[in-house]
Amino acid sequence: DGKALKLTPAEYGILSYLIKNRQRVVSREELLNNVDALNYESSYKSIDVIVGRIRQKIETNPKKPHYLQAVRGIGYKLVE
Repeated sequence: DGKALKLTPAEYGILSYLIKNRQRVVSREELLNNVDALNYESSYKSIDVIVGRIRQKIETNPKKPHYLQAVRGIGYKLVE
């Protein structure tokens, strides 16, 4: 909606990486390896929680996301 978002470093890193790779499914492992705010101690569950927080900030209905979609068993995909 053209509004500025307040994001944590991890939220920003994940969203930024997904934007750069939009329309492509990105695995959780790929996020762990390419987002500086995440480290080897981060778990897949941590990524899921962070993605949930991003959805709260960008989606009209976070329970039925339009932009930030999960691909079961693989990871996430950002669509336009």
